[in-house]
Amino acid sequence: WSRDPCAVLQLQLANPDFKSEMDFAPKRVSGGPDRNSREYMDLMAASSTFFSLSPALYRILTVSDDIIVQDPATHGTTFVPVILGNDNKTTVSVATGQNEYHPLCMSNGLVHNSVRRAQRNAVSLISFLAIPKNTAKFRTFHSNLFHRSLHQILQSLRPGMTTP
Repeated sequence: WSRDPCAVLQLQLANPDFKSEMDFAPKRVSGGPDRNSREYMDLMAASSTFFSLSPALYRILTVSDDIIVQDPATHGTTFVPVILGNDNKTTVSVATGQNEYHPLCMSNGLVHNSVRRAQRNAVSLISFLAIPKNTAKFRTFHSNLFHRSLHQILQSLRPGMTTP
């Protein structure tokens, strides 16, 4: 079972509850008594330190605005980071015979973290990923199944990865 992630993102972006709680460009937030200390509270306020684990993601965030500005076909568009997460296994017993799955959730990176944590539909369930046997014999199969499942589930987002 899965939902179309493109449709889910459209619902999240159109939600009027998030109107004042989204950042459409990277920002720098200062805090503390002297207003000189930097605060890292949302994805769009992150620093290069945060992205040291993923230099490619940092380059995408810092370069995306330039690309959008330079290409006339992209005027009026915005860069929307997609945040995916899967939870520990959950048992689904209705009509499945006690099968276990990993719930896969998605959020857009424009909403503030406080919205994402407040159970306000900023994080949406998009799929249940199957959990095959975890033996040495099935480890490669498990890895291939996971990546192939993500490939299929996220297929509707692919066109927007190259052209907004």
